[in-house]
Amino acid sequence: MLKRLLVLTALLLASIPSSVLSSAQVETGAWIVRDQLADPSNIAPLCEELKISGVETALVQIRGRADAYYDTDLAPRAEEILAPPPYDPYRAFLDACQAERQIAWLNVYYLWGDIEPPLSPEHPVNASPEWQLTDRDGRPVSEYTLLDRAMGWIEGVYADPASPGYRAHFVRLAREVVEKYPVNGLHLDFIRYPGPAYGQGGLLGAAWFNRYGFDARYLPATFGGLDIEGWLAGEMTPAISFITTAKLLWAGMRADSVTALLRDVRKSVKELNADIEISAAVVPDAPAAFLEKGQDWRGWMMEGLIDAIYPMSYFGSPERVGGQLKKIRSEARAIAPNVKLWAGLGAYIKEPSVIAEEAKIARDLGYDGICLFDCGSIREVEGGVGGYLREVRGEVNGALDEGRSLLIGSEGLDPLKLAVLKAFPGETLPADWESSVEARRREFDVVVAKIIPALLKGISGKEHRSMEWEELAGVFRYLHPLDLPERVDEQLELIDEAREKLLSGAAFDEVAAEYSQGGTKAFGGVLPRRYLRPGEEVDKLLAETPVGGVTPPVRVSNGYWLYKVLEKGGGKDISYDKIEWEERRIRFLGELSAAIQSGGAELSSKETENPNAKSN
Repeated sequence: MLKRLLVLTALLLASIPSSVLSSAQVETGAWIVRDQLADPSNIAPLCEELKISGVETALVQIRGRADAYYDTDLAPRAEEILAPPPYDPYRAFLDACQAERQIAWLNVYYLWGDIEPPLSPEHPVNASPEWQLTDRDGRPVSEYTLLDRAMGWIEGVYADPASPGYRAHFVRLAREVVEKYPVNGLHLDFIRYPGPAYGQGGLLGAAWFNRYGFDARYLPATFGGLDIEGWLAGEMTPAISFITTAKLLWAGMRADSVTALLRDVRKSVKELNADIEISAAVVPDAPAAFLEKGQDWRGWMMEGLIDAIYPMSYFGSPERVGGQLKKIRSEARAIAPNVKLWAGLGAYIKEPSVIAEEAKIARDLGYDGICLFDCGSIREVEGGVGGYLREVRGEVNGALDEGRSLLIGSEGLDPLKLAVLKAFPGETLPADWESSVEARRREFDVVVAKIIPALLKGISGKEHRSMEWEELAGVFRYLHPLDLPERVDEQLELIDEAREKLLSGAAFDEVAAEYSQGGTKAFGGVLPRRYLRPGEEVDKLLAETPVGGVTPPVRVSNGYWLYKVLEKGGGKDISYDKIEWEERRIRFLGELSAAIQSGGAELSSKETENPNAKSN
């Protein structure tokens, strides 16, 4: 490998014009996953390869799944380490490697990925189950089967961001790393919720109930695209407007719980060494990061909690990646021009020529660095790390436009107004948006005080006719708003191919494995039970599809779905308190709408009288 790398590097250097080699260049870095440290014999060749390739910043993962690839009494030693103590993987790496900047990379909330629990009784999954994130039924993910994980779109066990015990534990971990090792910075990954469907049944859900008097599980498990403009304009029915307000407030609470940990880490670490750089790997789409993951990285920048961000722009075409990087650069430079921007690029799934194109976009946008994910994957391909980095480096050119952000001047705003700014994906809001937010908040408060208590008392414990439901399997193809029309056509073509195979008799599990993306790729594409709602076009289509039937492609906000109906049911009398939360949520919205329309709330805003109000 090393001899081949030396030869290839020499050839690449000979082929690069001297004007490029002498031009201004941005820094280059690589994420080094923990498996590269497990075997002591791998350290020397890894460091030699990094040296030859010219990596300036090495982000080394020393905490992966709440275990340690370094010397500590605060976390169990990783099971995968091949040599016993006194072998210290991180110390061995630091002693052998001479990268200009050594960054310790720690996963924050992701605790465990295997179905079998950790062997160590000291691992948080075993020793501190109270720290675990639970679903809306209060069930920890450590009790999930692989099928449960696929249906929940979650990769493993997470700590609950709202847990003060876990927060204090992680702060001690971070501080210890800075005390023991000569690092230039801490890099925080998985500093987020796994998705929008988690947190309602745990500590944060209890805090929500104490504040607003109704269960957070009545809110949708997923956010979807929030129609902020329609909400501001009063074009929604009062019940939908109420739920939208609640969703925004809930998103703010989730993000605050994540930010609290970052705030404590920064304070503790900077007390030791003010020069330590705090950075984070972040979801590139800021509104989605805030709403779905509780990751308010723009807020972190505004508050001065972060020194560098690494948007994980791994997926899609260079046009999609470039669009993400341009938006991030524009906002970040306006909010906090001193925060370093690193373009995180998906070298593990793309050819060097594609990464080179994306790297040039990042350079021309003025990014401070380009970081490749991940070093281990790159080492396995022809040319290794050196080949990749020689191809992605180049000259900087192009003029930069001025940065802009809706968040400029938002200091001191109340939580709902801040949530609107962080959830809105556009460039501008209506001139009177703040007064509209105030009106929506007043309406929300009236409903909470005058409608909710009587509504919950009236429906709890009574017999209800259960809703019609269907058990489904699905094939999903993802689309991003920045995808080109050709990508949209390609995804539709693939979903059509999948449907043709199903109609010709192919097994659904085989088709899902070949065509689907995400959680539906495995286990035959089985999905959680879906309750059919009157007036919803997709549910109307599903109701018309017989058991065993396959729907036409269904276009949704983020892609295409193809459904197969496995079973139908419902229509039985059941106590409300025994109804599953998804059905209970739908019923709650219907009851709320009826209660408001009957005049139980003195709402004075225009949408209560608007005959064109949407009932989405």
